[in-house]
Formats: sequence, structure tokens, C-alpha cells
Amino acid sequence: MREVAAYEEHVEHINQTSDALTTSGHSESPRIRQEQQSVNYLWMELKDLANARLEVGKSLGRKKHTLTLVFEHIIIIIITWYF
Repeated sequence: MREVAAYEEHVEHINQTSDALTTSGHSESPRIRQEQQSVNYLWMELKDLANARLEVGKSLGRKKHTLTLVFEHIIIIIITWYF
């Protein structure tokens, strides 16, 4: 998530520049607003995906730990059966 957060300043700069251009009456103001909305939408999507990826990683880590414990338990049972 840190990698994504590092670009937050760039998105803020895009928004500030877009606002300044449209406020000053730039001839392409409608297109600038449209592109700004697209950038913000895509930025939110990217952050949501990054968060989802982080959650999946955490979940897999917990499952890996559980599987390791189960595997160790199975090994102990096998050892006690055969030795």
C-alpha cells in the first residue's frame, strides 16, 4: 500500500492544477473536469484494489500459519504411530 500512497501527492497536484485551470476559465474546462473525474475515479479504484490485495495477503498468511500447525500435528501423529 505504501507504493500506492507515494503517488497521492501527484493526484493532489493534478486536482489542484485542474481546479486552477477551470477556475481561470480555460477554454477546455469541461474536458479538464471530465479528465479530472476520471483520474480521481481510477485513483480510488487503485487504492481499493491495493487494500483488497493487502487483505488477501493477510488472510493467506493466517491460512498458511494454520496449515503449518495442522501439518505439524499430522507429523506428530505419524511419528507416534510408527515409532
